Amino acid sequence: MPDGKGLGNHYERLGVAPEASDEELKRAYCRAVRNHPPEADPEGFRRIREAWETLKDPRSRSQYDALLRHGGEIQRLFEAAQAAEEAEDFQEAGRLLKRILVLSPDMEAARVRLAFGHLRQEDWDQAIRQFDHLVREGAESEHHCHWAAQARFLQAIQEETPEARSEKLFKEAMELYRRASRLEPTNAEPHLGMARIHRHQGRLDEALVCVERAVGADGRVDFQDFEALHLACLIHLDREDPAGFEQTLRRIGGLSAEAESIKYVGWHFAESALRAARAGAFVPAGRLAAAALEFAPDEPWMREMAEDFKQLAEVAREFERVPEDEEFLKIMLALELQLCVASEEEREPLQARWNETVGLLPRIKPEVLLKWSAILKKSCPTFYRRNQELVDQMEALGARLAPILAEGDRACQDPQLPEVLRGVAGLMRCMAADPLGEHKEEHVQGIGKAFETVPTWPPAEIRAGLTRLRTRYPALCASYEPFLGDLEKVVGTKYVEPAADNSGWCGCLFLVGIAGLLMALIGGCG
Repeated sequence: MPDGKGLGNHYERLGVAPEASDEELKRAYCRAVRNHPPEADPEGFRRIREAWETLKDPRSRSQYDALLRHGGEIQRLFEAAQAAEEAEDFQEAGRLLKRILVLSPDMEAARVRLAFGHLRQEDWDQAIRQFDHLVREGAESEHHCHWAAQARFLQAIQEETPEARSEKLFKEAMELYRRASRLEPTNAEPHLGMARIHRHQGRLDEALVCVERAVGADGRVDFQDFEALHLACLIHLDREDPAGFEQTLRRIGGLSAEAESIKYVGWHFAESALRAARAGAFVPAGRLAAAALEFAPDEPWMREMAEDFKQLAEVAREFERVPEDEEFLKIMLALELQLCVASEEEREPLQARWNETVGLLPRIKPEVLLKWSAILKKSCPTFYRRNQELVDQMEALGARLAPILAEGDRACQDPQLPEVLRGVAGLMRCMAADPLGEHKEEHVQGIGKAFETVPTWPPAEIRAGLTRLRTRYPALCASYEPFLGDLEKVVGTKYVEPAADNSGWCGCLFLVGIAGLLMALIGGCG
């Protein structure tokens, strides 16, 4: 930041007072030139010319006057603002820059830094206000028009910006980009800004036209055009045009043979791949990661990322193949994709959701588990390879529970079993359908009732019933053989010839079996 002392006193060089009018300044300049002609006094003429160029323009004269009056204070404020910016205390930097503008309202350097500070804080309205002031009040500049447009674009693409407001901002930004292009036709940036607006609004053909204008703006194709061609790659992916994408990659490959430049291209594509994946565009992310590896094949982490993103792209395609009514499976695949690209901050809640989702699997009916595992193995092979243990456990759980629950349903309704053993079958069926033990207390009570009730029934009837239970319903009984063995040991120990009425306990235990059957029918245990 220059100060007033460094500039010297231009008024003294011209021989006028600081309050001199424009006409007085002009006459003084002509008089000074006659006294210091360039051929006789080149250094004197240079100083006079410098003074005239500064004072003839009202804005530069205003800034110079402010420097004469407040030069030391402005210099101190600029240095303090720079220190605040380096500490990322943009609010304090903004406060200091505003104090400079109070001292010198036309101090363009202060207003530019204030505008960029608002951008860094994502205070879009204030950034637009400051850039608009520069466009309106300052010398017409491509730079100011470009950033006034860019601030509008950044606000327009925010999720919280209302649609009508976004449309207005896009329209204003497009006009400012056109104005910037007219001011500096060889600058590619305004064309790229227009291309981004077209792309965001889905006008992909128009976006590509603007990209080509950016490439040709300076009349030559070189590495400076990489950003434009990279944007063209993204647009081709949006258009689902792999041929256009590959052709543009070849154009990028021909821009430079320097190793550092090629490596930079690889890193840039890798960053784009990660952004695309975090936005849920996993198929484009896979293509971008492959392109990154093509330009930087010696980077081990990039090879790993390319392979991982290739798999994620396949999982994304598999997600589309899962039937719409299989919402649970879609949730599992979506969480798998999100977890793979989550930041550290995002990972913990996503992992909790994944654990919660997987924890629901034991509650699912076995036939549904078998269907889901078949879908995942057939239609989602990549997801299956990445989660093979989980899918195999789903299938094993379904395969183990399906015959148990089916036999339990039949045993509960088998008229050839004693009523008390139908209740026992229902109890075993409910325990099998509750692998998480959520109803353990009720099951313990049911077991207690069984050991109280079975001994009171005729021994021959119970032993025949146990034999039938084991023979006809082996899957149901296999998991609970120790329980049935202990039950068999107490058969008849409380039996009293027919005077005893067992209907009370029997009915209670039978109701346990019926409850299990009803829960199965409505999905409560399955």
